[in-house]
Amino acid sequence: MFRNNVGPKDRVYRATAAIILISSYFSAPEFAWKWVMLFAGLYLFFTSVMSTCAVYSVTGRNTNDDAEAETDVEAEA
Repeated sequence: MFRNNVGPKDRVYRATAAIILISSYFSAPEFAWKWVMLFAGLYLFFTSVMSTCAVYSVTGRNTNDDAEAETDVEAEA
């Protein structure tokens, strides 16, 4: 369905950033940008779990080395 374009290291970084942003949303109730932090944290969490990123798809970026190897094998066949 979606191409996996987020690599393992990138997934860890995204999950860590998501945890920080989501916890910041709950710890700073008076912060004006708290909804932006929540949305960004949820987006990063979703992309780390699903291994796909819409921004990477639009820009053509790929940090998943395994997906590149699979694409090369499919092209040779």
